This record gives sequence, C-alpha cells and structure tokens, in this order.
Amino acid sequence: MRPASRRWIVGLLVALVTLVAAGCVNPFAPAEDPTIGVEQIDLRTVEGVFRQLSRAYQVQDTLLYGQVIAPDFTFSYRDYDAGGQTITWGRDVELRTTQRLFANATALELVWNGYLALPDPDLPGAELEQRVIRSFTLRVTSATDLETASGNADLLLRRAAVTDPWRIVYWRDESDF
Repeated sequence: MRPASRRWIVGLLVALVTLVAAGCVNPFAPAEDPTIGVEQIDLRTVEGVFRQLSRAYQVQDTLLYGQVIAPDFTFSYRDYDAGGQTITWGRDVELRTTQRLFANATALELVWNGYLALPDPDLPGAELEQRVIRSFTLRVTSATDLETASGNADLLLRRAAVTDPWRIVYWRDESDF
C-alpha cells in the first residue's frame, strides 16, 4: 500500500471515530443543572424555604435540599412500630436518608398545604427565629409503587441576621408515612 493511500485510510478512520465519539456522552462532563432557567428562590423568606424544599424533591437534588438544612439540624419522628419511641438524627443522617429516597424514587411531589401555626412577627426575636407548623402531602412514585404520606411538619427556622437565609434547625415529622 502506498503512503498516500494509508494517509487517506487513516484520515477516514479518524473522521469515523470522531463522528461516533461525538454522539457519545462525555463521562467527564458535569450533568446538566436542573435549576438552570428556574427562577431563584429567596431563602430569606419563610415561604422561600418551603418552595426550596418542594423544588429539591421535584428535581431530587440533595444539594438544593441541603441549602435549607442547618449544620446543627435535628430531625425527629415517632416510630409507632417500635412502641411509639421517638427517633432522632442529625444533618448527616438526614442528607443520606434523603439521598436514598431521591435515588429510589422515579418521581416525588411535595406539596405544602396550609399553615397550622405561624409565629407572631411582632414577638421579640421573630426576625431571627421562627417556629412554623405546616401540613403537607408527599407522593413517592417508584418503579413498582405509589406511596402517599400526609401530615404536619413542625419546624424551627433560624438565621443569624435578617439578611441571611433561613435554615431549618429542627424538624419534627408528624406524618402517617
């Protein structure tokens, strides 16, 4: 085979490999950000915290979820299967648990319903700490099942200054899940 013919064949092979590779997913490229093009939520408002939680469940993103969970966060619920014992855990377990939920669900929908209790904004310190009780409905769809839970979330939100975002410090789950 002449050198010119070899170069032509090599050139053709390079072109074919390039075309095939162009259709492949780059394993080193970051995943598309589901929040691009979505309106920004103001976490300096209590309602913004609830909107962020709903969005995090909808796109199944623990980074969005983690933005509203304080470093000293505590979650608690009553385990009726264990005789009504109160179970509690911190931020690390909360994020791992939420990640497992997100990974195992094909779709999630968290709907916040009416407020059962809101703090009086005129109380001293209300601009830095608020206790909110709000009802919710959570739909969890998996490949084989659809689960629906409803109940109340009793939350304590805190921030260091009025210009800072709210973070959930304590969450007591009062649901039927």
